[in-house]
Amino acid sequence: MNTLCKQCGAPLKNRRAIFCSNDCYHMYRRENKDEYRKEKHISLICDYCGKSFTRRKAEVTRSARHFCSQRCAGKARVPPALTGSRQPSIEKICEQCGQPFMARASRREPRFCSRECTYAWQSVHFTGTNNPNYRHGQNQGAAHYIAERYYPAACILCGFDVVTIVHHIIPKSDGGTNSPTNLAILCPNHHAMTHRGLIDRDTLAAAASKAMFSEKRSISPSCASPARHCFRKRPGALPPKV
Repeated sequence: MNTLCKQCGAPLKNRRAIFCSNDCYHMYRRENKDEYRKEKHISLICDYCGKSFTRRKAEVTRSARHFCSQRCAGKARVPPALTGSRQPSIEKICEQCGQPFMARASRREPRFCSRECTYAWQSVHFTGTNNPNYRHGQNQGAAHYIAERYYPAACILCGFDVVTIVHHIIPKSDGGTNSPTNLAILCPNHHAMTHRGLIDRDTLAAAASKAMFSEKRSISPSCASPARHCFRKRPGALPPKV
């Protein structure tokens, strides 16, 4: 057992101790750094940039690949196509004008050589029922457009008008259409109950026929709500301005 401090030689009160104080311990460690560095450092080569660096032996055995920094490790894990590097250009044929053009290879293959050709192709192929936003088609936007003109802006079962949803009595997957007799405006609670089978189709059809207007009404563009399949807040539900 030690009886004297290893740094200053003062007598020790605790025979199991090596230093008499923390100051002596830190002073001795600063003067004898090699004695406390038991793990040797090994020189390595970065697998990404090729730079030489040193690591402890315990850190080297953890992984088969070694990097000099976290930046090199992150770049090595990302595929080359996603690192922002310039992809080689390939020759494509424009579907509108038929002229060849050069474009980069990407997940979404380019189809047109310019915006003008894109707009020209869409003006021909995205007209009428082919347009996803066609108001008189079978999309959800058309369902909102039709329901707003044949039904009041409130749930047909309880009259709740703060948040409403346009619902198909016969789903499209079962052959339902956007005809006014197949649409119903419901609140979130009754809409959830309908999809859980708690309200049958006959009950919805009877309530829809009772709430439907006798003739189609016209809505000014300033009062028409956007055609979206989501919860919609009606202007009348907003608090009055003070």
